Amino acid sequence: MGLFGGKKFDTVLLTGAFKGMGKSVAIQLSQKGANIIIFARNVGKLEAALAEIKCIAGSSSPGFIIDTPRSVLRKQMDVNYWSCVDMSQAILSEWLGKGIEKGEKHLIFTSSVVTFYPVIGYAPYAPSKAAIKRLSDSLVQECLLYRDDVKVHTVFPGIIRVLD
Repeated sequence: MGLFGGKKFDTVLLTGAFKGMGKSVAIQLSQKGANIIIFARNVGKLEAALAEIKCIAGSSSPGFIIDTPRSVLRKQMDVNYWSCVDMSQAILSEWLGKGIEKGEKHLIFTSSVVTFYPVIGYAPYAPSKAAIKRLSDSLVQECLLYRDDVKVHTVFPGIIRVLD
């Protein structure tokens, strides 16, 4: 996994790590010796993943914008964008607080290649992933106002083949 190279991590918090890419990241980081904290909305699936890991939230609802109910559009933003906002507020308020010892910290968001390359049928999904890029870009600047050891990154994977 190129992004993580040979680094050893102390603790990594992942959301939605019960399947697919999130579970794969959790397993790989665990193998590198990281303590993994995983979050998911489904406790049963979370427990099953936890047993296998011994985390990444996201949702895609492809469709054409004129055929997609507003509830689905809102869910895309809730799961993909607002979950990142909520998590970053919680984490950064802790990391950037007074009295927190210095040490390299990384907040990593997962967006999508559709942020840069539109794909027909993904109009309900793409804006929620593009919003993550803007959030990340803004947080890079905001974090610099507080301290220089908190880094914000975004990855932009293409198609993810989920085998489970």
